[in-house]
Amino acid sequence: MPRFQLPLDCTIGKTCYIQKYVDRDAGPRYADYRCGPLSADGHKGTDIRLLDFAAMTKGVAVLAAAAGTVGVTRDGMPDVSSRLVGKDAVTDRGLGNVVVIDHGGGWRTIYAHMRRDSVLRRAGDKVAAGDRLGLVGLSGLSEFPHVHFAVEYRGRPVDPFTGPGPRIGCKTASGSMWRPKLRSRLIYRPTFSLRAGFSTRPMTQAALQYGLYDRTALSRRAGRLYFGILVAGLYKGDTFRFRLEDATGKPCAI
Repeated sequence: MPRFQLPLDCTIGKTCYIQKYVDRDAGPRYADYRCGPLSADGHKGTDIRLLDFAAMTKGVAVLAAAAGTVGVTRDGMPDVSSRLVGKDAVTDRGLGNVVVIDHGGGWRTIYAHMRRDSVLRRAGDKVAAGDRLGLVGLSGLSEFPHVHFAVEYRGRPVDPFTGPGPRIGCKTASGSMWRPKLRSRLIYRPTFSLRAGFSTRPMTQAALQYGLYDRTALSRRAGRLYFGILVAGLYKGDTFRFRLEDATGKPCAI
């Protein structure tokens, strides 16, 4: 059984986050390996996302999680949200630009939604753990920059957080497949903030995703000041509390 390193050149909890896990519920509902809602019905991989589109444009490398031989690859699909082009346009190529690695013994890993024209490997290439495969992108059925990292054993999906044990429920596990030094850093975060900023005009979610609200100085003549925050893992009934401070650390009156 292979042991995996992080398939992105990023820092978990700082420059990248896990948005979705493998669906551990065999029924019509869904649950991640902690019995939480960070998944989707039938979701077969782990989605590791970047903070915003600016990070994608800068370039974040996708890395081989373990040694193996490259099998299927695809490149050339555009980096565009499926919300914009519609799911029907990309459903038959939902993984977008992709690299598949065969690790032997029936094991393989899939790296999906990579950036157009970034795939560096071809079928038959030998790769070591940590070798660059390409860049994080937004191709295929994707709404934000991320890599869909999927593990399969003999054609069946395996959750790397629990291992290949029987898929009876979200609490069933036979052991993590992540390398020991990585496990402690893969902290389960049910909710996390991605981007925040101020503006003199109302903000949109898309603008926050593109990192447009990053100015540190705004006009005093605008009249109104808006604050926007992009949060992943929101659930019905969640509430927020904010504390605004001035340059000296004193609370600002709202």
